[in-house]
Amino acid sequence: MPKKDNRTLNYLSFFLYFCFAKRLSYFIFKKGIKTYLFFKLQIKNKTKLKKLNNFIFKFLKTLLFVNKKFNYQLLLNILY
Repeated sequence: MPKKDNRTLNYLSFFLYFCFAKRLSYFIFKKGIKTYLFFKLQIKNKTKLKKLNNFIFKFLKTLLFVNKKFNYQLLLNILY
């Protein structure tokens, strides 16, 4: 009996994940920017603004790192 090929299923799942992850990260990014703009208009204190900038930067960096790591792992699963 020939070995079952899951490559098509893997490509499909990768495509679906990719669409979902991009949409989700875009949504979170948009929400983050809206919140950032709101706080920037409200906060006059420079140190608080700097802390908020650092927090948003770290948050987006983490989000990108997680997406890249997961995509890379999924790509490895598809290729091998």
